[in-house]
Amino acid sequence: MIRIVLLSALFLSQIIACHKPGQDISLPESDQLYRTWRLARKLYDWQVTTDMYPEKVTFPRDGKFVKEQDPKSCCAPVRFEGNGTIIRFIWDTSDPVCALIDCAGSQLQAGVDWHITTLTDTSLVLSGNKTVLEFVPEP
Repeated sequence: MIRIVLLSALFLSQIIACHKPGQDISLPESDQLYRTWRLARKLYDWQVTTDMYPEKVTFPRDGKFVKEQDPKSCCAPVRFEGNGTIIRFIWDTSDPVCALIDCAGSQLQAGVDWHITTLTDTSLVLSGNKTVLEFVPEP
């Protein structure tokens, strides 16, 4: 019984911690963002990493994040938000099992303000939390 109470308290605290009142949840305005991109390179602390998985991501205008991964995966964002220069990936923590899983190894980390450092027809570069993600457009 105590275990259930502790797990429930942990789950509730995670939900409360994810809520940030007063955040700007508008979406980036640039048309160049809204397409499918493939992760070409990942740098951590300015060093190229080899632990990345080939990843395709699609940014639709409605903010509902589309990712080529098992939709039931706990470590996949379900939507994104931000403004003209910042993107935040939002994860679904409504599943109690997913709320307890550490997804720090995911390329698209939640809780990070990803700064759009480059956005052109041929390149999308996001940087945040000592990590740089370089994407190229998918035909």
